[in-house]
Amino acid sequence: MQGLLALAIESHGRQDRWSAIRSITAELSIGGALWEIKGKAGILSDAHYEADVHVQRATVSTLSFDQSLIIMKKESTETH
Repeated sequence: MQGLLALAIESHGRQDRWSAIRSITAELSIGGALWEIKGKAGILSDAHYEADVHVQRATVSTLSFDQSLIIMKKESTETH
């Protein structure tokens, strides 16, 4: 497995480049029948996702419904 990890890091700009990155962000539009069934249609139609690449932590926030924020960590999941 170490050989595969080394190959992946080398192929994507080496350790210096990986160390310089702190987080990855994405603007998302997530929908589907399940949200409609739950009465939450459109809740994630305008969502922002951010993940820390060095710590197991990610957040999903949306302002389209009720200004909710979900923080997912290795230890727990919080909803604000």
